[in-house]
Amino acid sequence: MKVLTDDRQISIAATASPLSASFALANVNTDRPRQEYIADASSDTITVSCAADASNAVDAIFISGTMFDSATYTLKDTGGSTVETSSFTASDITSSNNNGNANTLNTFYKNQSRVQYPEFVSFTNAQTANCSVDLALSSTTDRKALQIEGNAIASWDQNSGATGRFLDSASNAINLENHGQIYVGSLISTIDSSINNPTDGNNYTITAATSLGTPFTITSGDTVTVSGGGTITNPSSGNETISTNSSTTSPYTITASDTITIDSGVTVTVGGEGVVLKILATSGDVQILQWTGDGTAAGSVTLGSALSSMDVSSIFNPLKIGIIRCGTISSYSNPRVGYSKSFVDYSISRPLSNGGFSYTQRNVAKTQSFTLVIAATDWDTWQAFFYAYRNKPFAILSAVGMPGGQKEKTRFSSFCYMATPPSVSWETADYVNVEITLKEVL
Repeated sequence: MKVLTDDRQISIAATASPLSASFALANVNTDRPRQEYIADASSDTITVSCAADASNAVDAIFISGTMFDSATYTLKDTGGSTVETSSFTASDITSSNNNGNANTLNTFYKNQSRVQYPEFVSFTNAQTANCSVDLALSSTTDRKALQIEGNAIASWDQNSGATGRFLDSASNAINLENHGQIYVGSLISTIDSSINNPTDGNNYTITAATSLGTPFTITSGDTVTVSGGGTITNPSSGNETISTNSSTTSPYTITASDTITIDSGVTVTVGGEGVVLKILATSGDVQILQWTGDGTAAGSVTLGSALSSMDVSSIFNPLKIGIIRCGTISSYSNPRVGYSKSFVDYSISRPLSNGGFSYTQRNVAKTQSFTLVIAATDWDTWQAFFYAYRNKPFAILSAVGMPGGQKEKTRFSSFCYMATPPSVSWETADYVNVEITLKEVL
């Protein structure tokens, strides 16, 4: 068993900015996982700088209250050289691919504030001098059609300014509570269907395979780049400059990472009857700040900036972290046989007088009860820890050295507090039994 007793952080920084002041990076050092840091981008690198010495090593890192599609950590020594790197577990606790059906595992997302397990990682190479840990996070999974029930999101319907609501393909308002995969901070990538010919003197980034239709004109000085890979082949291969008026009636491909530059005074027309050109905005340009009610009323959803009515290409989860602890651990033997884990379901249940049943799903937390058989000297360490922390939450890995299938880094990790003071009884002059009950904080 390992307990992160001494957080060694001295500073923390991120490449992204917080969604707002309420979601500041400093939130990760509170004791409230739901008072989280939310980034304003779909990728972010958080750097945790730590003070360490021979008596206070940086042994481990713990994260809780997370939301990301991929995450890696890189431990660096005092000179900034990489010591070790690996990945965090990025999968949600459970889900179903049968979207739109309320009677599947996707009901997990209903009123759920914790979608991923906390994770406790012990470093292979503990650091005994000042060091840092980089956490590289990204959000890449499109969530617009991963709804619990109802229909997928198809478009944004602007009311005024930054307010509006989401619609399905039949222009019906989307109930965000029933959808279940929309959050404060969700990142919206849109399809701009209002681009006219010529291209209005704008540069465009195309992030998906693109079909060209009613003739589309790229005018002098415009640059069109592709960041997501095209599938049409005609004739772009590498960066290209067009120096004479050009026209094609078949689709024209600009392949991934190529830049097409049009010389001054030159017009390029690309098109074919009946196909629509889709120009995609960069994901993360617009984020959800809040909504009222279930999000179906006109103007009930507020974005970070004004967005005209248009189709939605994708919606990504916000990048979130509620708790980061990085520092010194105290190690103990694993709990003796009889370790118990139970759950607290904060859902509301209402049996009805006619035999019916009403319920509201809410969070589930775990409670752990176990006995440690440890040396009396280790009891001195735990006793000092209790005197210091009392009912303050801390990071713990309740069992170590478990078979791989037990997934100890996540299943035995928790951010918790001592629900009752520990009690101790002496087995011998040198060994004691310590009774401990822990309750998880969400």
